[in-house]
Amino acid sequence: FAQQRLTTSIGRFDDFLDKRLLWVRSTEVVGFDTARRIPGQIMDRLSPDKWRDVLNSLKEEVASVTVGMLILLIVGLRAGRHWLLHQLEQSGKHVGNLLQDRLRDTLRALLIIVLLALPWPLLLLLTSQLLLMSENAARFTKAVGQVLEVVATLLFQLKMLEFLIAPGSVAVVHFGWRERGLERLHADLKWFTPSLIVAAFVTVLVIHTSDQSWGSGLGRSAFLVVMGLFSIFFFRLSLPNGGTLSVLFADNQQSRVFRWRRLWFALLVFLPLAAAGAALAGFMYTAMTVIGHIVDTLWFMLLMVVFHQFILRWLVLNQRKLRLQAMRERRRAEQEARAAEKHSEETEGVISRDVDEPEIDLKALDEVSRRLTNNAFLMIGVVGAWFIWSDMLPALQILDQITLWSYTKSGVDGVIPITLLSLGLAVLILTIMVVAT
Repeated sequence: FAQQRLTTSIGRFDDFLDKRLLWVRSTEVVGFDTARRIPGQIMDRLSPDKWRDVLNSLKEEVASVTVGMLILLIVGLRAGRHWLLHQLEQSGKHVGNLLQDRLRDTLRALLIIVLLALPWPLLLLLTSQLLLMSENAARFTKAVGQVLEVVATLLFQLKMLEFLIAPGSVAVVHFGWRERGLERLHADLKWFTPSLIVAAFVTVLVIHTSDQSWGSGLGRSAFLVVMGLFSIFFFRLSLPNGGTLSVLFADNQQSRVFRWRRLWFALLVFLPLAAAGAALAGFMYTAMTVIGHIVDTLWFMLLMVVFHQFILRWLVLNQRKLRLQAMRERRRAEQEARAAEKHSEETEGVISRDVDEPEIDLKALDEVSRRLTNNAFLMIGVVGAWFIWSDMLPALQILDQITLWSYTKSGVDGVIPITLLSLGLAVLILTIMVVAT
């Protein structure tokens, strides 16, 4: 009975934390004392003794056979970069060719992109695991290993995106995206990727190795740099007139991405700035949690876009196959008709008649297939977004306590409140309905 009461109490406390923790200040508001501690924190993180211990731990673990094989794999992938780039270019050689275009060419190109993006992230991941497996490593060394593990994942995602949109790669050749917009995005990734990796490494390292709350001044300063990089990148990406998205969708101005470009601009630029403001006000946990979910959502959306384009390419290839088959059938029918006409002239008393066969409306079939595909991916996107944000949903229940206005209804006792949560849900449902139509 006592164990059951303890379990119940723990469950209630977890529910309480899920609802309240996001709205509680996790550290002090930035002030003069916070800034005054930054120089000492920088000197502490740059201590030669700490980084010497990191190197010594690596030396102890790097001698194993498994590590040597992984290093050879990384070196091999890096040395084969030019061959992989050539294979990536060759994979699009037959794209658009009615007889030789195949879906496996796109699959092969996507696999090559994974291999091209792998060497540096794999090296960081290997280094992180060596540091984490070291038995005699100090706390700082273990923290460096944990940070490298996080950074390796981020770097792999960014390198995948960089190779996906590179000139002559999958986005341009296989998916047919506008080359001018992709060139701008590719150029922005050239400065954004290294800047973000360094800033993210410093931010997470300071937070993991600080005795003070959330890295105190240095941790929040590094976090502000990360948010600044996101804001600049998103500003260039979503600028309504002349931004990368507007250039990418210039040929499809009726799409919602183009027509709602001012909304995307406001959201993408405002959210990192709002997170920076929350961090300055002491809500560091809230800021990092929300930004983490936003980044996960953006990567999920990008993954959905890639799969969506892959399915559309499969539909296009099938449509071309049907058109080619229909063209061959029509040609064969014409040849048979000419042969029958010639035969009828030679044979007296034989009456021939044409039999009209129903034709497949390929255009209508293509439109229906695209509509079904778009709706299916919309539903998958909604479900995926719900899974990403599901752990934050209990915290949103506090919005149900904020009443905006109320009204009365006949047959119902008392007033019916309209809360901030109900208004937000209504806006979300309306947005999904508009996008789905």
